[in-house]
Amino acid sequence: DILTEYNKTGADAANKSIAGIGTNSLKSAISIGAVTAELSRMVKAAADDEKSVNLLEQTIRANTDATDNQIKSVEDFIAKTQMSAAVTDDELRPALSSLIRATKDVTQAQTLMNLALDISAGTNKDLTTVSLSLSKAVNGNFGALSKLGVPLDQNAVKAKDLDGVLIGLQTSFAGMSQSAANSASGGFKKLSIAVGELEESVGYLVLHPLANLATNLAIGTTKISNFITEAKDAAKKSNFWSDALDVVGSSVLTVAPYLAAFN
Repeated sequence: DILTEYNKTGADAANKSIAGIGTNSLKSAISIGAVTAELSRMVKAAADDEKSVNLLEQTIRANTDATDNQIKSVEDFIAKTQMSAAVTDDELRPALSSLIRATKDVTQAQTLMNLALDISAGTNKDLTTVSLSLSKAVNGNFGALSKLGVPLDQNAVKAKDLDGVLIGLQTSFAGMSQSAANSASGGFKKLSIAVGELEESVGYLVLHPLANLATNLAIGTTKISNFITEAKDAAKKSNFWSDALDVVGSSVLTVAPYLAAFN
């Protein structure tokens, strides 16, 4: 016990007890801080993923006549491709967006995406660069593809024959993406992607509640600010108390629903 007759043993026991309390409090604080930081990271990952999904959807709607079901199927395509090709959806969506803008067709863009994945794996060039090069080729500019150092059918290039160029590339890089995905490195990448998807799922669970809370906080703060302004205006009037009470009553009724979100 800490409350004992003073002696060295009692003093040592007291010091150890106090030290233990401090250590446990520090451990708890560190644990809470670590959990908060990790949760914040997951929420940010979910927010970034949602933004990426929305940008791709907007690109599809702006450049094609795809239906809602077709747009949903694109997300399914992304989900399957990221695991089969060991490439994150954060890389796939921007690349697919550039191909959709060039082709104005979801199916053709997906076909070119598969080719871009093969070329990226075979040349070790990033997917964004390859996809942009293919997008330019769709519009008749084969220069970007040449700069990648990939073999091109020069007769097809001179004739501006896109199909001829693409067939040659498909032949040269066939299976490259799958081969890379099935390697040991690809296996680790798939594991990393799976973990990332799990973290994003956790982040999504709290993303929208937090967003709603922030919105209510902003609205509530605005209402309180308005109340203060109105109260000051009422104070300048001759019938101060009557006006002030009216302001207080209406403002409280307005603010109450927003503050209730914090209970």
